[in-house]
Amino acid sequence: MKHLTPAHPLEVAISRVGGVSKLALVLGVAQSTISNWRARGTKIDAAHCVSIERATCGAITRRELRPDDWQDIWPELAVAEPAQTPAPTHATLAAIPCAQQAVV
Repeated sequence: MKHLTPAHPLEVAISRVGGVSKLALVLGVAQSTISNWRARGTKIDAAHCVSIERATCGAITRRELRPDDWQDIWPELAVAEPAQTPAPTHATLAAIPCAQQAVV
């Protein structure tokens, strides 16, 4: 059984939205689904990664949730990557309220 570290993007997302049950509600999945992702370290479905990114106001990104294959799933992010300045990490954004993050 693979347990996630406290700094794992899923753990940070759970914390930011207020717990497993709230994240499950936002994603429209059972709480046990989130718990299984945590316990097993299972890859999160791409559609759920987008929803988590939105629910955390971009504090947790699709890239962080799928570090090994995000560029295959969302090639438009890979194309846009060199032209953009690096996005702030979830650690940087953790202290910024969601409403203010849009202007970061």
